[in-house]
Amino acid sequence: MTLKSVNVLSVVNSKSKISTQIIDGKEHIVIKDVVPIVDDIVMNGIFYPADEINKSYMTLNDNLMPLDHPRINNENVSALNPQAINNFYIGAWGRNVRKSNDRVLMDAYIDRKFAESTEKGRLLVNRLDDMMSGKNTTPIHVSTGLTYTPDNQSGTSKGKRYKSIARNMKFDHVAILPDKQGAATPDDGVGIFVNSNGEKSPLENASLDDCTEESLGHFIGQTIRDAFNKFQFNKKEEQDPMKKKILLALNTAGVKTDGLSEEQLLTAYNEQTVKEALEKKGASDEEAAKKKAEQEKKNATNAEDAPAWAKTLMNKVASLELAVNANTEKELSVKREAVKAKFNMTQTAVNALSGEPLDALYAQCVKTAPISGGFANNSDNSLLNMEAPE
Repeated sequence: MTLKSVNVLSVVNSKSKISTQIIDGKEHIVIKDVVPIVDDIVMNGIFYPADEINKSYMTLNDNLMPLDHPRINNENVSALNPQAINNFYIGAWGRNVRKSNDRVLMDAYIDRKFAESTEKGRLLVNRLDDMMSGKNTTPIHVSTGLTYTPDNQSGTSKGKRYKSIARNMKFDHVAILPDKQGAATPDDGVGIFVNSNGEKSPLENASLDDCTEESLGHFIGQTIRDAFNKFQFNKKEEQDPMKKKILLALNTAGVKTDGLSEEQLLTAYNEQTVKEALEKKGASDEEAAKKKAEQEKKNATNAEDAPAWAKTLMNKVASLELAVNANTEKELSVKREAVKAKFNMTQTAVNALSGEPLDALYAQCVKTAPISGGFANNSDNSLLNMEAPE
């Protein structure tokens, strides 16, 4: 099926529409009442009827809002193109899509911290801050890209003749143009559009200034322009919300996604998730090791500062611990050798036994087998007979 796309230029020209809001613990700049499209307009001989807009405008919800229309190698591309996400996405998206009379309205959300981490994002944040403070009240333009199926029927709407009707509209992206007004005439915008499958087709522009007799008021200002892009569109280009999230996560982490299949994208996403979890665990282990080293250093310092009698006590405790451990190992060795001989077990298997399992098997061997007593005769142990100083 042959589809076309159109970029509709609108204007943000009121600082009262710009505010800040905390979402997920992070500050976001919010632009209210952005106008992506208007009912029953005729542009470049194409009619955009209200009933078709009503069926499609909700596809604007959660759409990406790149800074400027994405271009790769001097060619316009879809905002969902992986390179476009890497180079043009600034942490902005559309939400709260609604209808007011003949206008579609939406709110733009910009993650301040994410935007400030990119060069393009910092440009927009500074521009919006200047608008909110009144330092710079020059309008910011917003251009909406959508696809549609042409229906070759002619007629008239609001005094304007058309030769085709836009059907089955679907929105690709909403571009923010902080320092641009877009092409004023078709000659300014002649070029090539490339969809996400690499298919090329001619690009042309049209002006919305004369598309309707009604003034669009402060919602979209005095200058609204739009451009038409013709291209072949197929189902492979359509992406579900989960795939968008995966692409965003991978590109944010610096993982190249260009040319990867859906299965490869999912594998890369899973690997990235595991990597991040291991890095977090490594940081935690490093912190634990650091604390352990500090404690050992502290203990060593305390030992150095201890009086002579305390050092003697600590040395004797250490000697006793060594003796106990040696006796314990000797007991284990005796039990394991008996179990190994009785049940014809391998050394590896018997070495894995300890505690109650080992004791239970040993009890079936030589019940009278002596067990070395580490404490049978310790009356001469100097540690037990030592008196603490007064």
